[in-house]
Amino acid sequence: MTTSSCNNKNCDILLWKNPVQSGKFLGAALLVIIIIKNLKFTHILSLIYKAAFTFALVNIISAKVVKYQAITKYVQPSKCPNIVGFAKPRIDNFLVNLPAYQLKFRTFLFAENPFHTIKVASALFIIVKLLNALSFTTILLIGVLAAFSLPLAYTKNQKVVDAHAAKYYKLAVDKLEASPLKPYLEKLNKTTPAKKSEEELVVVSESAAKTTAEDINAKIDTATSTAFEK
Repeated sequence: MTTSSCNNKNCDILLWKNPVQSGKFLGAALLVIIIIKNLKFTHILSLIYKAAFTFALVNIISAKVVKYQAITKYVQPSKCPNIVGFAKPRIDNFLVNLPAYQLKFRTFLFAENPFHTIKVASALFIIVKLLNALSFTTILLIGVLAAFSLPLAYTKNQKVVDAHAAKYYKLAVDKLEASPLKPYLEKLNKTTPAKKSEEELVVVSESAAKTTAEDINAKIDTATSTAFEK
C-alpha cells in the first residue's frame, strides 16, 4: 500500500491523518467486538420480551388512569426505519457487480492462474487454522488492531519494508529456480493465459443494470411507501 495508491477516506482513517476521527472508528470497532463477544441470541429475545411486557403493562395502567396509552402516544416512533431505502441501493450495486465476482471466483477456483490460486488457497488455509485455534472475536480484535497499526507503520518505514520484501522475494525466486521444480514452473508460466481486462469482467452492461435496478426500485417504492408511514 503506497501513499500514492491510498488517498481515499478509508486510508486516511487507517493512517491516522485525523487522530480524533481514527480514534472514534477504532473505539467503535472495539465496542462492536465487545458486543459480539458478550451478546447472545437468547439475550436479544430476552430483551425483546421484557420490553414488550413492560410496554404492555404501562399501556394497560395508563389507559385506566389517564385514559390513553402512554407508550403508544409518547414512546412509539411515528415512522418505521427505512431499511429498504438503506439496503436497496447497496444490494443493487452488489448485483450489478456480481457477474464480475463470479468470474473472479471461477478463475481462482479452477486455477486459470495457478500461482494466484496457490496464494489465495494458502491464505484461506491460514484463516481456517486461525479459526480453529482462536475464537472469532479474538481474530476480529487482532484484525482491527492490525488495520489501525500496520498501515501507519508501513508508511513510516516504507523504503525499508519494500527493500526487505524485494530481497526475500528475490531469494525465494532464486531458490525455486535452483530447485527441481524449475522446469515445471517455466511450463506453468508459458501455459498461464493472459489476464483478462477489467472491461471483460463486467458481464452486465451498466445501462441494462441501471434500467433493471430502476424498475425494481420503483416497484419496491410503490409497495412500501405507505408501510413506512404506519
